[in-house]
Amino acid sequence: MTRVQVGTSAFNRPISTRLPRRAFLIGFLFIVLAGTLLFSGSSPVLAQEPSPINIHVEAGFDGKARPGHWTPVAVQLENRGPDFAGEVQIFGAYGQSARHVADIVLPTNSRKRLTIHVPYLTNVPRLEVELVSDGKVVSSLEARVNPIADSDLFVGIIGQRVGVWNLLTTLNMRGQPGEVVVTSISPDRFPRRPEALDAFDLIALGDLRVQTLSPGMLEALEGWVAGGGTLVLPGGPNARVNLQGLPDQLMPVKIGDTVQLKRASTLERLGQRPLPGSFAFTVSGSKLVSGRVLAQEGDVPLAVLNRHGQGGVLFLAFDPSAQPLAGWVGMAQVWRELLYPSLPPSGVLSGQASRRDTWGPFSSWGPRSQQALSNLPAVDFPSINLLLGLIGGYILLVGPVNYVVLRRLKRPGLTWVTIPALVLLFSGSAYFLAVEAKGSDVQGNTVNIIQRLDDSDWARVRSLVGVVAPRQADYRVGVPGNSLVASWDRGRMRSTTSPSGTLVKIRNGEERSEIELLEMRMWTMRSFWTDGVQKVGETLSHDLYIEGGRLKGAVTNQSPVPLKQVWVIARGLGHDLGALGAGDAATVDIPFAASPLGQSNWRQQPRYPAGLPPSDPQKQGLRQLQVEAGTAALESYYNGHSSGLSLPIVAWTDEIPPGITVNQEEPAGPSLTFYVKPVKPRVHGSFSLPSGLLMGRVVNFEGQVADGDHDEVVLSEGSTITFQFEVPTNIQDTRHMALRVPLIGGPSSGQGVEALGYRWEEDAWEPLDLSAVSLKIPPSSPGPTSPQRTSSRSLTQSPMAGPGAAVFYPIPYGITFDHELEGEFGDARGLSSYISSSGQVRIKLTMREVQVGVPSLALQGVARE
Repeated sequence: MTRVQVGTSAFNRPISTRLPRRAFLIGFLFIVLAGTLLFSGSSPVLAQEPSPINIHVEAGFDGKARPGHWTPVAVQLENRGPDFAGEVQIFGAYGQSARHVADIVLPTNSRKRLTIHVPYLTNVPRLEVELVSDGKVVSSLEARVNPIADSDLFVGIIGQRVGVWNLLTTLNMRGQPGEVVVTSISPDRFPRRPEALDAFDLIALGDLRVQTLSPGMLEALEGWVAGGGTLVLPGGPNARVNLQGLPDQLMPVKIGDTVQLKRASTLERLGQRPLPGSFAFTVSGSKLVSGRVLAQEGDVPLAVLNRHGQGGVLFLAFDPSAQPLAGWVGMAQVWRELLYPSLPPSGVLSGQASRRDTWGPFSSWGPRSQQALSNLPAVDFPSINLLLGLIGGYILLVGPVNYVVLRRLKRPGLTWVTIPALVLLFSGSAYFLAVEAKGSDVQGNTVNIIQRLDDSDWARVRSLVGVVAPRQADYRVGVPGNSLVASWDRGRMRSTTSPSGTLVKIRNGEERSEIELLEMRMWTMRSFWTDGVQKVGETLSHDLYIEGGRLKGAVTNQSPVPLKQVWVIARGLGHDLGALGAGDAATVDIPFAASPLGQSNWRQQPRYPAGLPPSDPQKQGLRQLQVEAGTAALESYYNGHSSGLSLPIVAWTDEIPPGITVNQEEPAGPSLTFYVKPVKPRVHGSFSLPSGLLMGRVVNFEGQVADGDHDEVVLSEGSTITFQFEVPTNIQDTRHMALRVPLIGGPSSGQGVEALGYRWEEDAWEPLDLSAVSLKIPPSSPGPTSPQRTSSRSLTQSPMAGPGAAVFYPIPYGITFDHELEGEFGDARGLSSYISSSGQVRIKLTMREVQVGVPSLALQGVARE
C-alpha cells in the first residue's frame, strides 16, 4: 500500500505542476490551427462567389496575334449588380510590372465594350485580364492567344464568308517554312487605328459593302496600306456597288460597266493550266487611274497594282472567290503571280527588307538608344574632382585640423561632439552639392522620328522618351496625340510594395495618353516609346532628278522651324546640305561616281565618332543621343524600303518642344526630331544609273530559299529565285542595261550562279552571260562644290560631319562585298523587249549553295521630258 501510495503521490505531483503549461500550449495551438483553417477555408468561399460583372475577352483577330506588333484586345462587360467604377488592366505581354489600363464605369444592368491595344512582344500564348476596383481585384481571367509566326503570311478577310478564300492557305508564298493563315475581320470590330492592323500582310475585301465601314475604319485601312500593307479589291458583277465609298487613294481604277469574257488567255498563261471549255465569266470594266497593269485581256485590265505609301492596292477585275475561278486548278498559280509583286518584301522574303519594324524592346537599336537616353546630366556620376575634394577636406578636418584646434583650446574631450558635427556638416554639404549639380527639376529626353511613307500624306511617327526623377515619388506623364504608348522596361523590375508588382500603368487615348510611373527612385530613369501612323504636313519637299551620272535639283524646308542639318543619302553615302531655315532651299549636285563600290551600297549607318572630348560628358552624351537617333531614323527607312529607284533625305532639329508633361509640367532636357523622307527621283535627258540604286524585289521562287543576314539570299542546289525591277516609265531609249549581283565568298562562288532575263513580248527567258568582276574602291577625293552650299565628298577616307559631332562613315549595315557578277542585257533584238509596257524587268537566278546579295540594275538611256 505504501509503495502504491508513494508511487501515486509521486506521479500526481508532476501532473499537477505541469498541467497549466500544457493546457495553455494546447489551447494556443488549437486557436492558431482553428484560425488558420478558418482563414484558409474562407478564401475558396469568397473566390467561388459569383461576380456581378461578366467579362468576355477576345485578343487579336479570332484569337490570332503576331509577336512584335500591337494587338487589339476587345473586352465586353455586363454588370448585373450595383453600380461599378474601376479599371480593366491587361498584362502578360511583357511582364507584370507594366499594365495597359482603361477606366470603366458600369451602372446597374448595363453593358460596355472597349478595346485596349497591347504590344504583344512575346510568344506567350495568353494575356492576363483583371477587373480592379479600389486597388482590389474583382475578377480575373486569361485571354488565349494563338501566335502567328513571322514566317507565316497573315491574311485578313473583311466579311463573314472566309471559307471561299481558303484557297490562299494552299499557297507557299515564302522561301522558308511557313504557311498562309487566313482569318476573318468582322466589320463591326474593324480597328480604327492603323497600328492595330500592322500584323497583317494582306487584307481582302470579302462579302461586304465598303459603306458599312465607318470613316474612322476607312482611314485606318488607308493608313495601314500606306504603312506597308497590301489591300486586295475583288471585282465582278457587284464591284461598283461594293467598292463605292472607298477613298480615292485606294482606288487605282474607275469602275465602269461589266464585261462578259468568253476567253482569258492571260489567266491561262499565268495559271499554267487551261480553263474549262465552257468558260465564261463577268469582269468589271475599268479605266486605269494610277498604277501599273499586271495582267490584261485585250483592252480590259484584269489586275492593276497601285503603290500607296509603302504598301499597295491590288485591284482584280474578276471575283476570285466565285466560280469558275474558285474551282480552277490554275488559280493558285495565278494568286502567286499576282501577289508576289504586290506584297511587301516581308511578305515574300523577310530577310530582304522587312516592313515589320518592331519598335519595342526587341528592336535592333533599342539597347543603344536606351543607353543614349540615360546620358543626361541628372544621371551622370558626380565629377571625380568634386568627390576627391570632399573626401580630402573631410579627412583634413576630422583628422589634423580637429586635433590641432581642440589641443589649442585644451578641450580634447570635445572630440565626441566635433566629429559627429563634422560628419553631419559634410554629409549635408555633399547632399546639397549633389542636388545642385543634378538639379531638382524633372529631366527628360525626347527623340521623335517622323518617317514619311513615300508619296502619301501619311507618316510613321515614333518617339522615345526617358524621364529622370529628382526625388522618390510617383510621376504622371502626359503624351499628346493618338500614338500608342508602351513601356520600355518590359517587366525587368518588380514593385516591392504593390501586391501585383505594377510599376507602370498606361492609358492610351484618342487625343492624349497617360503613363503612371510608380515608385520611381531618386535620380533613376524610366523610358517608354510611342508608335503611330498619322497624316502629317509636308516638312521637306524636293525637285530631284538624275541627269548624266549625277543627282541634281533642290531640297526645300517647308516646315516653320529651322533644320539644323540635312543629308541626302545616295549609294550608301551621306551628302551634307547644311542647315536649312524655314522656307530655305539647298541645291543638290551629287556625282554617283564618287561613291564607294565595295559594299552593300544601299545601306548606311552613322557611327559614334572617335576622339570626342571626354572633358565634357554632357555634350558627349547629347552627341551620342543624336547619333543613335540618326541610326534609328535610317534603320526605319531601310526596314520599310520599297523596290525601285529610291533614296532617303534625313534632317533633324532641336527646336520643337517635346510636348510631354510630367505632373502637368514640361520637363527639362533635350528634344530631338528627325525627319526621313523617301525620294524617287525622276530621270532626265541622257542619264546613267549605277548599280546600287535600282534594287530588285523577289516575285517568285522555286525550291528552297533561305534568308541570310541583312542583304543575303541563300538558295539550295537547283533552286531558282526571280527578281523584278521597276524602271522609270518615262525612258524613251535604253542604251545599256546590266545586272549586278554582289558575291559572298569571292569570285569562285560565281561559278554556281546562272541568270536568265525575261522577254515580255515573246514570253521567253534568255540566258545572260555572267562574269565575276573585282570591286575596287576608288581613292578618296573631294567632289565638286555646287554654286550654293551643297558639298559632295567621298567618305571613304574623309568623313563628313553629321548632327552635332556625329559622323556618317561608309560602313555598310550588312555585308561588305569585294566582288560581283555582271551580266549585260541585249542583242540584235534590242533592250526594249526586256522591259514591259508598265516598266518592269525580270531576271531569274539559279544557284547551287551560293550566297549572294540583293541584285540591282545599272541602266543608261534617254528619258522623255
